[in-house]
Amino acid sequence: MKLLNVLAIFILLVAIVACSSGENKSVKEDNAVDEGVEEIATQSELAIPSVVYLGEIFRKSGLQYINGITLDPDRVSDFNTSLKRNLALGVYWSDLTYCVLNDQTQKSIEYIETTKRIASEVGNDVFERDNLLSRLEANIDNSDSVRTILSLIDEKTDEYIDETESERQALIIFIGGWAEGLYLAAKSTNFDEANNITARIVEQMNILEDLIVSVESLQNEYKGLDKVSASMKELSEYFNSLPEVSGSNTVQRNVDIPASEMYVLGEKIVALRERIIE
Repeated sequence: MKLLNVLAIFILLVAIVACSSGENKSVKEDNAVDEGVEEIATQSELAIPSVVYLGEIFRKSGLQYINGITLDPDRVSDFNTSLKRNLALGVYWSDLTYCVLNDQTQKSIEYIETTKRIASEVGNDVFERDNLLSRLEANIDNSDSVRTILSLIDEKTDEYIDETESERQALIIFIGGWAEGLYLAAKSTNFDEANNITARIVEQMNILEDLIVSVESLQNEYKGLDKVSASMKELSEYFNSLPEVSGSNTVQRNVDIPASEMYVLGEKIVALRERIIE
């Protein structure tokens, strides 16, 4: 089963349980079918991008590499609980993707080694399957090969989840990678200038409420996850309070949000990322 499918189904099931217990939460309709995004065929649909796909859509929207904003590889030893390591794995995987897609050879090699280490610590052997990270390192100067290997890693991740039934772990890793992807976009963008990255950030807000429902369902399993959930809620509440968004029941894929509000949204994204890596 595809990782996108697993995460979306998991979130959908949590939403159904919440509704049956009195919470009236709905899964947003998503009519846009993009390459790399799966659809869940139910009464409503939820599409979640992989970390690699998220990196690609931001890159194609004009995201430029900014040195020094990714998480320091030397901090890998700071993450000493199951929750922190899984979140950090998502963060480092997103940083690796960011560096690879922006042809940062030396930085990519550093993040390959860091990703190997933290993946091993959480018991995730995806990156060692078929020597994928070693192959990525060996082909780091060949952009076509690099993109092929990144896609293979996504496929192996799907297989890993199927074999180990590790949907919960996969969700935590995804949260880390998703938040880091948004952080990189927010830190690399001048919202005063017209660009496509703003629209991509707004698109990702459309799955936030459903991610919050899923994260809340795991709080008893992962100590400290409530703090991450609180930061996600702050981000969601601010986004939904914007005049351009509030009062509408439809997915706000094409909302034009002023730069002043985007800067505040960016600050909320940075706060979420800081909570994840603290």
